[in-house]
Amino acid sequence: MSSLPKSRSRRRSQPFRRLALLLASAGADAAAVSRAGMALGILGGGAFMATGEFEDAKWLWSAAVLLCLGRLLTIQVAAVLQPRSLPETREEAFYNELPERVSDAITLIGFGFAAGSNAWLGLAAALSAIFS
Repeated sequence: MSSLPKSRSRRRSQPFRRLALLLASAGADAAAVSRAGMALGILGGGAFMATGEFEDAKWLWSAAVLLCLGRLLTIQVAAVLQPRSLPETREEAFYNELPERVSDAITLIGFGFAAGSNAWLGLAAALSAIFS
């Protein structure tokens, strides 16, 4: 009897599930992971914004990219930790989305203030992300 190969989406999400189980066993919930992601996004936006202040800002660009990747990781882990069986009220949906919107806005504003960028484009991108 041969076993069927796992689907690609299941294989791709396996590391996120393992990390989510590890965090859940440590007592973390989806809201805490979302707040950590918000902090990573804010720090990433601040790092992008600071690139205009230094002449050799390669380390800031690298830090900002790593912080944004960490933010993406927290989005995936929070989605795995979010219980799907319970119906979500409008208030819960709002408070689940709020950290993501704040983080996105500050990151995009940071892009606008980054070295060689236009602050108005960053503000326009942040506004469009909030209202999408």
